[in-house]
Amino acid sequence: RLMDKKFVTIHFQDAMHHQDYKQAYAIADKNEEIKSMRAYMDLERHWQKNFKKARSLLGSGDAQSNKRHIEHILGPFLKVPEKKVIIDSLLNNHKLCINAKQLVVKRDFAGFFALAEEHPFLREGDLYRNIFPMIEKIFTQVELLEQQSDYDKALELLKNVENLRPFEERRLELCERIEEKNRLRQAIETQNLIDGYKLVEFSPKLAKSPEFESFQQQFKHDTERALMEAFNGQTKRVLDIYEAYLPVDYLQYKIAAVAKVACLYEIRSAVLNKSRVDWPTTIKEYVQRFGKDGEISRICAKGRLKEILDATPTPRDFNGYLELGLPDSILVPA
Repeated sequence: RLMDKKFVTIHFQDAMHHQDYKQAYAIADKNEEIKSMRAYMDLERHWQKNFKKARSLLGSGDAQSNKRHIEHILGPFLKVPEKKVIIDSLLNNHKLCINAKQLVVKRDFAGFFALAEEHPFLREGDLYRNIFPMIEKIFTQVELLEQQSDYDKALELLKNVENLRPFEERRLELCERIEEKNRLRQAIETQNLIDGYKLVEFSPKLAKSPEFESFQQQFKHDTERALMEAFNGQTKRVLDIYEAYLPVDYLQYKIAAVAKVACLYEIRSAVLNKSRVDWPTTIKEYVQRFGKDGEISRICAKGRLKEILDATPTPRDFNGYLELGLPDSILVPA
């Protein structure tokens, strides 16, 4: 038996020396002890290394040229029945690799990723790895177009990366952001104040966009004009300046703050000029809209109207102007 084992070992080593891998594997299959030999383990490592290299080539570069290269690399193993099955399976994917490359050339990334999902070996080649920088380049171009406010072109470019599982979440987030900016731009171009400000209300980040900052300049300019009228107690003129903005919920607080100043100066002027005013009703109209604050208290104290102010019920909501509206004048004639 010892002589038999020695003969088997010599026979295996001779097969290895002549690269007769068919015979070497056949001997190993019939003699389990051969598989523990270093020479056999080196043979398996050689197979694994060559197969990995061939598999990597299959999914990259020129598929036709690589097929010949693969056949050369794995040629010594083609006579080994169990290895031939694996090699044939690999070579049969040649057409798939050509199809995969054509999809990338056509920039049909969705089609490529779908194919790679179905045939995982494609994910181990250079073609798969090289596609990521190509897609990153598209995202970079989209973000540059976004910075340049070329939203239509950016959205069109994003269509090239639709349905790509590794990038879908990023694409959706970017698409949503650009679509919001695009809708804001359209609202600004058509002077659709309601839609424009509503977008900013629900997406506060838009308030920092160049388009909205430019949009806001007109409101800021009008507010400066309105404040000049407010300090003269001209409430109606304030509302006339703000006429286009009155339906915009987002601006109600800011408009009311200026209108409140105008109402206070109306009351102050009437007190100083001792005008004929129905003070109980006037004070009630003011308090119902703006509540009781330090300014109205000081004016009423100077005009001997404090008792009227104290007797006027304080509303729970100091934003009564939202329900009652803003008056052309807070003064009610006597």
